[in-house]
Parts: sequence; C-alpha cells; structure tokens
Amino acid sequence: MSKAIKVKFIAEEKYGFKTGKIYKAYEIQSNFPDKDKMIAVVDDSGDEYAYPKEWFEIIK
Repeated sequence: MSKAIKVKFIAEEKYGFKTGKIYKAYEIQSNFPDKDKMIAVVDDSGDEYAYPKEWFEIIK
C-alpha cells in the first residue's frame, strides 16, 4: 500500500463529502490507463473508495 496523504475536498458537496474538509487518501497504484485520474479516499465511515482526483486538492 502506498503512503497516506491528506487531501481537501474542493468539489460541490456530494457522496457525504463536505467542501473544504480534509480527508486521508492514498494514490492508486494500478495498471489501468485512468489511474492518474483517481485517488483512494477514506470516508467518514472508514471505508476506502476511488474518486476522481479533480474533486480533491492534495495538501503538502
């Protein structure tokens, strides 16, 4: 598994995500061509799902 990163949700609120809230995430390691367009985000319930990267800003 890749190293955890922090991301801020910057899209319009949806799927339980709140605009401006910080979430734990992981960069997706995959052989699929769309891998650079997705990020694995841990939601408030502790589950990890892939979402479009453009919904988030990576916090350095």
